[in-house]
Amino acid sequence: MALWKPDATAVGKSEFIGRRLFEREGLKGAKDQKRPEKTFEIYHFEETRDDREVSVDRLGQTSVDGKVKSYLNPRAHHAATLLHKKEFQGWAVTQAKVIQSPPNSYQIIPSAIAGEAGGALTEKGDPLTENKFHAHIAIPERLTPHEMAVMLAHIFSKDYRVEAATPAKKEQGWFSAVGSWFRKLWQRCHKVI
Repeated sequence: MALWKPDATAVGKSEFIGRRLFEREGLKGAKDQKRPEKTFEIYHFEETRDDREVSVDRLGQTSVDGKVKSYLNPRAHHAATLLHKKEFQGWAVTQAKVIQSPPNSYQIIPSAIAGEAGGALTEKGDPLTENKFHAHIAIPERLTPHEMAVMLAHIFSKDYRVEAATPAKKEQGWFSAVGSWFRKLWQRCHKVI
């Protein structure tokens, strides 16, 4: 089955929309005062750019698509390390109709991102800056970016699920690489004998 090709002009109400969640250092305090599981903070929905839009990913047409998630996962880890300097943890996911329907009625606009030349590539050779499934939620003029973050935190916490990230591949250290090289050499020598 091929990778889903989303409509480039509109986001369907049945589509699943995800907001990337990045690790954030918690408050320092008593060890027994832990945050409840599966809660969102306002910072999960605040944008670092000043362009009056909130970045989201289109994760699937009628459910979270595993192939779309596999496509987006390395890109999100790349963005986490380079742009946010934090660990990518997954997505807060809800259906588009929850965001687009009254009383909220926030517009989700498809906005695929073309890959930048000369950057890091996936194993298949695709640029990690490319995102065919990117969209954004326009911030209405009546709201400040902070107010929009509060609204989205409320919307996502009412009807959501957390879609966990697949761990990023760890780079092999030089000591381990040398060990692997000697192991392969040893195996080749024993095959010849």
